[in-house]
Amino acid sequence: KGNNALTAAVAPGKSRFVARYEAAIETKDGEAKDRLDIFRSDLTSFVNAYDFLSQILNFEDVAIEKFALYARALARVIRDQAMHTPIDLSGVELTGYTLHKNSAIDLKLSGEGELDPLTEGGTKKPVDPKLARLREAVEQLNTLFDGEEFTEADFVGFYTHVKGKAGENEKIAIQVAANSEKQFLSSPDLKGSVISAMVSASDNFAGMTSEALDDDTKLAKLVELIGRALYRDGRDAA
Repeated sequence: KGNNALTAAVAPGKSRFVARYEAAIETKDGEAKDRLDIFRSDLTSFVNAYDFLSQILNFEDVAIEKFALYARALARVIRDQAMHTPIDLSGVELTGYTLHKNSAIDLKLSGEGELDPLTEGGTKKPVDPKLARLREAVEQLNTLFDGEEFTEADFVGFYTHVKGKAGENEKIAIQVAANSEKQFLSSPDLKGSVISAMVSASDNFAGMTSEALDDDTKLAKLVELIGRALYRDGRDAA
């Protein structure tokens, strides 16, 4: 009876989590997936912290105990390997339990012994969604194009410039704001905008290259700008 009640209690939460997680994967929404992964991790962190602290503290709060019970059950069923496994405890009946004594540990609660504090839950930083989309785009472009001479820098520059030029199209910006992602991807204006952006990117890159090569002052400034960025990025990565 208790198991059935607990199963029924966590079922809606599991259902909502799985639906949102699958939707995030299907729509390639990295930010939403990161939030759900962090929620799952923090839920487990709370359960572990409660299990430890409840052994030395009496919270004297039934609501906290009930929430901990719910959190523990929910954490189990939203793990990767458990999300699509139905829970059926209808035939299970608790008739008794056994306690096994493990090695005794002398836990010092005086000032002589110090314990490391619990790490803060919820402090894991999600991946920047723009960087995640860029990384995913580079991986897909790498499999899309056949040229072995293309490097990651080529893909990053191509993707970033074409996306930026396409985003300058006012009609595209309006459609992004007014439609779902699926509707927007079906827009008859999208293909033309991307093609126009590619042509513009090619022409503009060629124009800027020609202008820099024909003017020593501009070339020197460009070399300084790129050199400073290369140095700082390299130092940051070290």
